[in-house]
Amino acid sequence: METNSDKWYVHIIGPDDVIEKADELDALRSANAVNVEIEREQRRFGDNPNHPYAIALAVKNFKWE
Repeated sequence: METNSDKWYVHIIGPDDVIEKADELDALRSANAVNVEIEREQRRFGDNPNHPYAIALAVKNFKWE
């Protein structure tokens, strides 16, 4: 259940960037857009073992531990 105090973020795993978003839909759309760019770059460089792994996720109430 979502409350007014819930916050949504895009967490880009790899560089560990965390970007606050307005709501769940904004976080999902942003994560999808980042993943499209990541996939484009991976196709550009092929199966290079030195290419870093990254993925973007939409997360609720993110906190560093």
